[in-house]
Amino acid sequence: MAGTHVHLSRQPRELLPKSKDHATLMFHQGALIPGRYPHLLGSGREARSMQFVSIHEAEERRDELTEIVKAWIALRDEQAGQQL
Repeated sequence: MAGTHVHLSRQPRELLPKSKDHATLMFHQGALIPGRYPHLLGSGREARSMQFVSIHEAEERRDELTEIVKAWIALRDEQAGQQL
């Protein structure tokens, strides 16, 4: 897990290998994701991120992360339907 980050542009994830003590999952348009998620960090207009210091911590947040990804997919599907 050391030094890993995840990037989500059109897809909601990106692992960025810059840190040696945690992994960061980046949602570049995370502010658009509907819902409240306690471990989704950020307050700017676009990006949100989630950090993990261990595989164990990532496993503990599996359900929350799954809900974030489901919400992102539903949002993207809705946006795609509006463009048709």
